[in-house]
Amino acid sequence: MLAVVVVLLALYVRSGLSLWSAWRASSLDSAKVVSLKAQNDRLKSRDAQLHERWETEAQARRLGMARAGEKAYVIRGLPHD
Repeated sequence: MLAVVVVLLALYVRSGLSLWSAWRASSLDSAKVVSLKAQNDRLKSRDAQLHERWETEAQARRLGMARAGEKAYVIRGLPHD
């Protein structure tokens, strides 16, 4: 009789640990989903910015690009801000 009770108790403990492990994993996954949603919102905002013509041109100029027909000049020796 005692052996049966010990086996049943072991089964309950094992299933309890399994449930606790699953609960913990789901809470970690929920936190990751929140983080990924925030990152997705930031990326969508940046995507919308980059589709604006002025933003695309400003980014290209920061990279040293010029429009067709424009002359690019490099000025050296200016003091830093």
